[in-house]
Amino acid sequence: MKLSVIEVDGHPECLRALCRVLEASSVRATIYTRASIWRQVGLQPFEFSGELRLLSDSGSLPKFFRKLRDEINQSNLVLFNTLASHFDFFADFNLIPPTVIRVHNANTFGRPWASYRPFSDPGVRWRDLPKIARNSLRAADRRALGKVLARAAFLTFPNATITEHVLRERMFDESKVLRNPIQFAYKEFRERPNRDFESVSIAVPGAISPRRRNYDMLIGAFRRAFPRLECSVELALLGSAKSGYARDVVDRLRSFESDAFRLIAFDSFVANEVFEGQMDKTDFLILPISPVMCHKRIFLEEYGSTKASGSIDDMVRFGLPAMLPTSYPLADELRGIAGFYDNESKLADLIVDWVNTRSFKNLDTASSLSSYSLSQVTKSLEQTLTGLLAGTPEPHHPSHIAAAGQN
Repeated sequence: MKLSVIEVDGHPECLRALCRVLEASSVRATIYTRASIWRQVGLQPFEFSGELRLLSDSGSLPKFFRKLRDEINQSNLVLFNTLASHFDFFADFNLIPPTVIRVHNANTFGRPWASYRPFSDPGVRWRDLPKIARNSLRAADRRALGKVLARAAFLTFPNATITEHVLRERMFDESKVLRNPIQFAYKEFRERPNRDFESVSIAVPGAISPRRRNYDMLIGAFRRAFPRLECSVELALLGSAKSGYARDVVDRLRSFESDAFRLIAFDSFVANEVFEGQMDKTDFLILPISPVMCHKRIFLEEYGSTKASGSIDDMVRFGLPAMLPTSYPLADELRGIAGFYDNESKLADLIVDWVNTRSFKNLDTASSLSSYSLSQVTKSLEQTLTGLLAGTPEPHHPSHIAAAGQN
């Protein structure tokens, strides 16, 4: 099978995971992406043996794809890993193979005006008003996006929970929605060696932004927890601290620093190898995911129901327990390695319990992640793609095979 994967809008972490699953499969893949995105993917040549077509940073997207259209049309299937721009171009781009679009923001695509909330974004500023106006005007013309969705053979969503939500709400043409979504989060890293745990290492992955995560609750919880902690703690914020808001978060947490508390933060984009190195020595995660966020600052997306958090993929990929809000609808099998909170006080209590008793060591990550092996995820992907080409019903897999999220 020949698969063409198109990714011109970002999501390097999703593209990296997809490439690794494809490398383990029998699928022959060609990736069409921007050079800037591929640099963030960070894969070495020996890690992906498929074909690669890169659009230069200064290159014209229409010229790039028109030149390669005949090549793309020789594939059996085309997968848009993300489609968030250039709708006018792709609406009239003559593709012969059936196309699959991976929808990351279901409200934005499926019911935009019912979710139109341009001033509900907690990070909105007066200087954002021109951007909000531009995005609103562009979104008002749905003809190109409608044409793209109409021409797509299939739509896939980040996980089973979101798939069930969009089907229940009848947000899309049900005949196009893949019941077994194409997903590629798998447990990648080896089991960690036993440590003496003289200190505990905690990580908070993802962007330091009020739009996506509740850092005020995180800071307040640590303020409550510190007097009760019985060993030293290292906290790593694995997202860029370049914005004014992010610098303020770092400064507030750094004010707690002492011999018993060390903060790790980064002023710019966290390179993949740095991210992996820090995660590999982390004991557990804290994921202060907000209930909602505003995509493009105008469309309200519900985390876990219409939009997935990539931090859930981090749980799976690195095999780490995590604390997260009760509002996030986590897959059943992952609940066994999670602690839940619904306010600052309960998060503080969880931190104290996991740090002082090391109770996170007793969580059965091997059992919870048994269905996320590379072999099972690869098999699921191959069977789904083969079934689509054969025109047969999708092979039925347990829903937990496709349960991890995206950012």
